[in-house]
Amino acid sequence: MVIAAVKDDPYITVSSSVQSNNNWWLFGSDNLFPQAIAMMNRRSVVNRAILKSKANYIAGKGFTIDVHRLVNWIENTNAYNESLRSITKKLAYDKKSIGNAYLEIVTNNKGQFLNLYHQDATKCRLSKDKKRIMLFHDWYHTNKEKKWMKKVPIYPFFEEIDGNLRSIVHFKDYEPEFENYGMPDWLAGMSVSAIAYKTDKWNISRLDHSFNSSGMLIVADEFESPEDLSNFKDEVNKNFIGEGNQGKILLLVRKPGADPTDATKFEKIEQSAEGDWKELHSQSTGDLIIAHSWFRSLAGISDNTGFDTKRILNEYEVAINTVVLDEQQEFLEVYQRILWDILKIDATSLNFINKPPVTVKPQYMFIWEARKADGLDYDENDPKQQEYLANIDKAEITVQA
Repeated sequence: MVIAAVKDDPYITVSSSVQSNNNWWLFGSDNLFPQAIAMMNRRSVVNRAILKSKANYIAGKGFTIDVHRLVNWIENTNAYNESLRSITKKLAYDKKSIGNAYLEIVTNNKGQFLNLYHQDATKCRLSKDKKRIMLFHDWYHTNKEKKWMKKVPIYPFFEEIDGNLRSIVHFKDYEPEFENYGMPDWLAGMSVSAIAYKTDKWNISRLDHSFNSSGMLIVADEFESPEDLSNFKDEVNKNFIGEGNQGKILLLVRKPGADPTDATKFEKIEQSAEGDWKELHSQSTGDLIIAHSWFRSLAGISDNTGFDTKRILNEYEVAINTVVLDEQQEFLEVYQRILWDILKIDATSLNFINKPPVTVKPQYMFIWEARKADGLDYDENDPKQQEYLANIDKAEITVQA
């Protein structure tokens, strides 16, 4: 896989060529694709909002389970007292952001305990033999401090590391032609994210330097020494030139013998910006939402109609059934398998709690309607409810008779 990246600009192009060094498969031509994506997410307001909201909805409001033994474990899943929801939220963010997520499993030979840890996707690479995940804190400088690099076998295989058995699950979003790593599902929206970021940056620069005009400053040669001229240039640069050369001034000094009637003067260079930047920014926002297969209201992005409750609920219902439930099922299958393999506990009752961002309930509701409004499982044909409705119908018939 080749990913050409410019260190000063995180916006990249991707091809499917495969490269590796002697120990691990490169993630990008410089092995820094995850770092580039992380930088991009910190710079793009819209992209960050979408990723955060997707991770929140995928993680849900927590978990339910019928196994009493696991109730406390769900709330304290590792030595840091992180909940299973907290770990899932981090995994979901990495997976939707970078296309890869890593879950470390820690136990002992007797299966007496089970700890789950999220591992930062930017720190992980696939080993050359594709049997281990290599964790390292600084992939910019892999020739230094290699002794700190940790190699963890890919689940379901375990090895004893630091006194405990460890394994790691590699979640990845499938992309044709890519075998070793997943690709983010919003891959096609990277250039769009660049537009959103760069229009923001342009507007900030225009605001910060709106009073710094570019042009030519022509001054008379009245300096007694080259040092005086240098000091004058420094003062001009300090007081009239903004960050990033905004308001750049070309300083010209009249040569001796020039027309003495020429006075010191400043000639402004007019600049015009083609196109409607505001419209371009709005279009890039809409395109980025499409690339993510997400919804404006769920990401907290308002439009001309504001935040309509009915629309939010409708979009939430679509998001749950088209995006969220599929992602949740992938995590559930892994959690349930791990609990069975390590602790021999049947965790098929483990499930997410999903609740809409807003709740609108009428004064009277059927039981299944109330459960649906709360994001819980519901049954429109619940036997007890049908019996209750039948009794109401009989009472109405009696009254009418």
